[in-house]
Amino acid sequence: MSTSNKAAFITDIDPKQLITEERKKRSWMKHSVAILIVSPKVDQIALVLPKKAADRGAEHVRVPPQQTLSKDETVAHVALQMIRSLVTIPVSFDDLQFLGSARGNVHRGGQHEPYGKWVHWVGVRLSERNGVFNKDASQVQLAHWCH
Repeated sequence: MSTSNKAAFITDIDPKQLITEERKKRSWMKHSVAILIVSPKVDQIALVLPKKAADRGAEHVRVPPQQTLSKDETVAHVALQMIRSLVTIPVSFDDLQFLGSARGNVHRGGQHEPYGKWVHWVGVRLSERNGVFNKDASQVQLAHWCH
């Protein structure tokens, strides 16, 4: 039986502390911020078709919104920027909830690497469901609700 904790979802540590420690241990590993956008009734989540995937002809791809975290940014700052560019209704810092961090799969030049990056998850519950997605969002081709 494997004792690897690569797939562990970590909720009990401050993301700033985790990122600092992990960047010391594994400076090559990327970090991303993903947003779990939930509908008002908490019965749907938002999924997107990233422009990168659409440009490569992968029209079938639907994922939660995700963006790379640079070394000088915080999880909350990137999450707030992402949500504000994706939806047309106001969202404040207080609306965001840090959910946890886990290692996720990374794709580099057509190669798939399991657990090759850290993904830091932030949740937000929107107050409206209809007409909330910005059709001119810079990083996504399409955003929609999914059951």
